[in-house]
Amino acid sequence: MMIEPTSESSEKSSEPSGCVKLSSQTASDTLASGDDKAPTLLQVMMSVLAAFGGVQNKENKERDFKHGNFKVFVIVAASFTFLFLLGIFAVVQLVLK
Repeated sequence: MMIEPTSESSEKSSEPSGCVKLSSQTASDTLASGDDKAPTLLQVMMSVLAAFGGVQNKENKERDFKHGNFKVFVIVAASFTFLFLLGIFAVVQLVLK
């Protein structure tokens, strides 16, 4: 079986000649693909807080898993957990007085 090439003149297209097709890539895809750096400390803190609340978005989760350092996330999460428990302890002590 042989496939014959078609010429541009015989091809029926709704686009005028010389038009450039735009990419279907969205703005978030462009930002995500261009961001090949490790997350900053502030981004790590925001990701951990979002994970605590269960509202982490897909782009940040992918960035964290691709470029993040596991040890940094564990340290930040442990620190936030300690501060949260300390806050609860302080509130309970205030209420009991």
